[in-house]
Amino acid sequence: TPALAAESGAPLAGGRVLVGALPASFDLVREAWNPRLVAAAWTAFGATEVRELAGEPGRFAGSLQNDNAGLTGVETNQLIA
Repeated sequence: TPALAAESGAPLAGGRVLVGALPASFDLVREAWNPRLVAAAWTAFGATEVRELAGEPGRFAGSLQNDNAGLTGVETNQLIA
């Protein structure tokens, strides 16, 4: 199974993706079609390039961090968009 997939389910061939977090209490399934609410709840960590690694498309490697003190002790869900 690819680490990242397009809406079609195919491995993401490449491109730039955003990495961040949403509060665990945020209902992404219900609010996915409301970009303003998603953006308001989103805490960005940064961006990275997706490419083929070890012959497998849809993979990325690297590390990103956020020094947002507001996240200390807060349960979050990681999100790649």
